[in-house]
Amino acid sequence: MIASATQYETLEGLTAWVNRRLPVDELKMISDHPWARTYRVRSNGETYYLKSLPSVQRCPLSGIELLSRRFEDAVPSVVAFDATAGLLLLRDHGGVERQDDDSLRGEVLSRYASLQSEASRQADLLDLLPSIELAGLVDRFCEFLDPKGSPTDGVGAEHFLGAEQSRFFFDRIAQRKPQLQRLVLEAIRLPETINHLDLRMQNVAVREDGSVVLFDWDEATAGPAGMSLHNFFSGCSVPFRILRESDAASSISSRQRTLLARYMATLVEQGYASHESLVAGLPGSILAGVLHYLLSYRKFPMKDADDRAQVAKIIVRRLDDVLTLCDHAAIALREAVITCLDDYEEADAPQRARYLLEQYLSGSPDDIELRLRLAHVWNYLGDDAAAEAACRQALDADSRHAEARALLGRIFVERLQLDDAVDQLRLASSFAPGDESARRRLDDALLMQELERHAAQPGRVPTIRFTPDELRSGIISRAKRRLTARLFRKYGTLVVENVFDEALMDRLLVDFSERYRSYLDEGRPDDALKVGNKRFMITVDVDGRFNDPALYSAPLLTPILARLLSDEYVMGSFTAVASMPGAAEMRVHKDHPALFDDEALSFALPTTAVTTLIPLRGFDLVMGTTRVWKGSHTVSSAAAAEMEYQDPCAPKGSCLLMDYRLSHQGLANRSQVVRPVLSVVYNRPWFRDSVNYELQAPLRMSRAEFERVPEPSQRLFAWTKP
Repeated sequence: MIASATQYETLEGLTAWVNRRLPVDELKMISDHPWARTYRVRSNGETYYLKSLPSVQRCPLSGIELLSRRFEDAVPSVVAFDATAGLLLLRDHGGVERQDDDSLRGEVLSRYASLQSEASRQADLLDLLPSIELAGLVDRFCEFLDPKGSPTDGVGAEHFLGAEQSRFFFDRIAQRKPQLQRLVLEAIRLPETINHLDLRMQNVAVREDGSVVLFDWDEATAGPAGMSLHNFFSGCSVPFRILRESDAASSISSRQRTLLARYMATLVEQGYASHESLVAGLPGSILAGVLHYLLSYRKFPMKDADDRAQVAKIIVRRLDDVLTLCDHAAIALREAVITCLDDYEEADAPQRARYLLEQYLSGSPDDIELRLRLAHVWNYLGDDAAAEAACRQALDADSRHAEARALLGRIFVERLQLDDAVDQLRLASSFAPGDESARRRLDDALLMQELERHAAQPGRVPTIRFTPDELRSGIISRAKRRLTARLFRKYGTLVVENVFDEALMDRLLVDFSERYRSYLDEGRPDDALKVGNKRFMITVDVDGRFNDPALYSAPLLTPILARLLSDEYVMGSFTAVASMPGAAEMRVHKDHPALFDDEALSFALPTTAVTTLIPLRGFDLVMGTTRVWKGSHTVSSAAAAEMEYQDPCAPKGSCLLMDYRLSHQGLANRSQVVRPVLSVVYNRPWFRDSVNYELQAPLRMSRAEFERVPEPSQRLFAWTKP
């Protein structure tokens, strides 16, 4: 609501003010915005409209009154006004609003251009209106965007966009400020005239005689023609392209070109300016209108978050369009394109980089360097087909181009076309032997090729090993995640090596041995399930050393589980299976029966749960490992019995992943030590194991321990939160 200390803040006060001009039968508010309240007035069977403007929005109302007298056929008649109180009483325009009638747009712009042509010769009218100082407009706009600024005349863009988004646009616009200033100053060559500044179809009506009337002139301003056009072209970039590009781009519709041509033709015919002057000045004038329009929001701080969000959408759309204009202005000069491109890449704005490169290359298709930069952008955006096409175009021009070969190899790696990837990366390394990045990519591709071939061998267990870079950073590459998922979905099991720190395993072994000593002798408690000869399943309390995100949210394991189970996966159970010295082999089994009576359907479903076996001493054939039948997650137990088994061995710090449907068997412990294996089951959030935990809880954690879990990992335990 607009704060006011005047007597006209109430309906009674407003009614009294109108009554002094004409008798009021009814006065009703029909809209309430920060920039104006509007009331409908009924008097002696006729309709009027009263506008109450806040002080920050008041232009000289005498100018609007004179405008209505000079152009009564196109502007609603002003009955009375009070400049001090910001009150404006208007007669109903007598027309029908047709804001959805696109066919009317040309007539509207032609009528508006005619009005502007006439107004440009009326100095007394222009003298009554405020004017926009074009010379300092871009500077004022940058101040509005700057999140570090302190606006003295309202709020900054940060009020609507937030600090991060306003900083993004400020940095981009500030870098392009000289370009924008030159363009805006070109508008000065156009004669001054009247500008509506909120010209849109919502402010247009058609009278019975077919004449067009334009209303809501609250922001009327003196300045060059064109400042009000941006609403008709969704910004300033389309008119710029129509006027400045040698050939009309196919993305610009003939309707848009016709609209602008009709507006300009009317201005020329009625003597406002020559066609050449309009071509030179209109792009800057329309840009100035956009900047002034966005600056107007600084006058209206908003408490409501939804209101701010709506304004933010408007501001972002127009700012994006200003950057699009800058992109099209840059493509005439390669160095300017590279400068803008570097800026977009540094700001992590790949879509803007993509658009800029595509526009530039449409006119310079033989620029191999920038064609490859586009390929990199497409690759970053995940569109491998477009990236490959761009690489192929570069290689058509130079088949020995090492960078194109290297990127093509990278694309093939991410598609898991590993043989093709190795071929391309070998060529890249041979063409540029000093390129260490190509060499590293080749090593990665060779490793992945080896892992896939290893997994296919009959007696081998599919295995994932990480590169030194992945181990250092804790980040698994996108291609490695895809390979991991492909191998697991095909075979139902996977050894993941070195996913845990060995020192963590040692600490957990000591803690487990001390904490659960009583579970490991003949007098074991009743809440440990016997799962075989000298073999027990113990529910491990998630506390102390076991409440460690490095264990249950290991950085290299988390993205693998997310790819297999979705990002919303949870922890279904946290137990340990302890095999005593001399423990015999377990029976072969699957951890859970088929979900449906139709086994074929159950086996065709995506993975529901993943058992993660973490051997605190590692896997070997002396202490015993967990025998698996790879591929058995897609067949019945009987069919699995006819398949060949595999016995995984892996160093301490590794884990074995198994689909919940996989046939497997714990082997005998032939050593003299207890073999404890943590068994952590992760599953989709809707699944609960109602078969295996009748004797004991699948997971135990106190409220205090839950509070110790880092927030990103709390969702794992949320379903059983104490």
